[in-house]
Amino acid sequence: MMCSRPYLVAVAIEDEIAAEVTARAMGWEPLEGEDGTRIWVRSEDIGVNDAPYCDTALQVVRSYTH
Repeated sequence: MMCSRPYLVAVAIEDEIAAEVTARAMGWEPLEGEDGTRIWVRSEDIGVNDAPYCDTALQVVRSYTH
């Protein structure tokens, strides 16, 4: 079973990379906070109070493409 774990990690990394590319194509941008946290916001909403945001690119794709 030890060989399946590296595969799962590789798939998860590929999924996150694909999600980031897709989220950017959908007009979302990552913003880093002063504490190092990252959120995803639509580029047209940057600087707007109470704008919708997602914690991860994968959340953007799952929430806004289905």
